[in-house]
Amino acid sequence: MKFTTIVTLLGSLALTALATPSSNPSTSSSNNQSGTATGTFNYTYTDSNGQDKTAQLSNPSLNNCINIPELAAGGGENVAFFPYNRSNAAVVVYSSLDCQGTPLYIPPGEPRKNVPFYFASVKFEPSV
Repeated sequence: MKFTTIVTLLGSLALTALATPSSNPSTSSSNNQSGTATGTFNYTYTDSNGQDKTAQLSNPSLNNCINIPELAAGGGENVAFFPYNRSNAAVVVYSSLDCQGTPLYIPPGEPRKNVPFYFASVKFEPSV
C-alpha cells in the first residue's frame, strides 16, 4: 500500500510541475510575440506621376499582413522596392497585396537595396 501511495504522490507532483507556467524566455512577453516591432521599415515606391518616393512604416505590428499603404490606395497597380528593415523584427515582403505571391525574408536591421525584388505587402515576425 505504501508503494501505491508513493507512486500516486510522485505522479501528482509531475503533473503539477507540467501544469505550472515556467519562466522560460521563449514564452516571456519580452519577446513581443503579438505587439509591435521597434524601429522602421523603409522602402521606395513609384507614385501615380511616375516619381520615385520614399516612405516608411514606423513601429509596425507583428504577425499581421500590412499592405504598403501607397500601393493599396492606388489599387495595387504599382510595387515598392529597395526595402530596408531598420526594425528589431524580421520581415517577410510579398510580391502581391494581402501577403500573397513570392516571399522574401529580410532579417532585422538589414537593407536589401541590391536585390531586385518588388513587393506590395509585408509581415513582421518576432526575432528569435
